[in-house]
This record gives sequence, C-alpha cells and structure tokens, in this order.
Amino acid sequence: MEAQHLKKNTLHSNASSQMRNQFNSKMSQIDDIATCTWNANEVIGKISDLRKFINIRKPEIMLIQETHRIGTDKIYIPNYTFYSTPSRTGRRMRV
Repeated sequence: MEAQHLKKNTLHSNASSQMRNQFNSKMSQIDDIATCTWNANEVIGKISDLRKFINIRKPEIMLIQETHRIGTDKIYIPNYTFYSTPSRTGRRMRV
C-alpha cells in the first residue's frame, strides 16, 4: 500500500474573500477524510462565519486553535462534537 500525501485545498470558489482571508485555513484530504485547521485568535464573534465555512467545506474533522473560550463555553454546530482542553494557565480554553 502506498503512502498517501496531503493535498492542500483552497476554499470553494463561491466562498467570500472575507472568509478566505479571515479563516486563513488549511484543508487536507487523506483517503476521503477532509480535515481543516483554523487558528481563530479568539472565536467570539466569529461563530456564524465558522458555521458558514463548515457548511461550504463540510470537513469531517475541524481543529480550532486559540479560541480563547473560557471554562464550560461550548461551540454548537450541528453534526459536530466539541472537545476542548484547558490551557496551561487555566484561564483560556483550546479546542
């Protein structure tokens, strides 16, 4: 069996340039599993844009760094499960 290489994808052509710039995301496709990573640099106020992005790209796995969420704050997106890990300082949350 040959090793599969990551393929970098860009946002779908009908996605707004604002979303492309804001998310500065990386999509990878490995054996039909789409993953996406996004350095949010504080997700507050960006949840609706995140939902739009997910509806367009439909990744199976979405990794969000630097959400700056606190404690039990959750992000709800239908058909996705939210997991988070506290930062070392205990004041902010990472997804």
